[in-house]
Amino acid sequence: MYDILIKQATIIDGTGKPGWTGDVGVKNRLFTAIEPSLKSINGRQTIQRSGLVLAPGFIDIHTHSDDYWLQDPLSEIKLKQGVTMEVVGNCGISPVPLEAKTKTMALAEALIPRENHDHFKDNFSFNDYWELIEEKQLSINIMGLIGHGTLRIAAMGLSGKDPDARQMEQMKSLLRSSMAQGALGMSTGLIYAPGIFAKTPELV
Repeated sequence: MYDILIKQATIIDGTGKPGWTGDVGVKNRLFTAIEPSLKSINGRQTIQRSGLVLAPGFIDIHTHSDDYWLQDPLSEIKLKQGVTMEVVGNCGISPVPLEAKTKTMALAEALIPRENHDHFKDNFSFNDYWELIEEKQLSINIMGLIGHGTLRIAAMGLSGKDPDARQMEQMKSLLRSSMAQGALGMSTGLIYAPGIFAKTPELV
């Protein structure tokens, strides 16, 4: 028996082929059967979906919801669009890693909205952010990028100069540790301060 049996939906299966009508069985929160018809097994909950579309969850790769989830973990606005995963930390702006000496500057630059600043303690790491996200029990999945602008502020404030060797190493060290803690990569925002000051060798 399936936990959920979805009957006769138009299925978009993600392979690129045209939609087709079929049944889908869900057990233990996993899709365990996708067939034109599942007649022989019942579901604890059966949902008739004739004329409606069933598709894999959408991945929203460009969002700025880094702190939004702290206010609205359910986020029905995303679920109703079919989004099941978001990538945060885009455009060179992420709320972490947050060095103690740059927290005030990060607040001023709106890297951290003021209504959420109590969540972000000094030396707030990607791992700290992830633990906070897990604690909120979000309705969707999150993947995080580290903003180059955030790294630059941590190392050298809003200076328009080229980083020296020590500042460059600090940026690399912060990015390295963040990725070891689960960050997906680094984002840039080269039309915004301070990313606009970065030259190619720094980005490389």
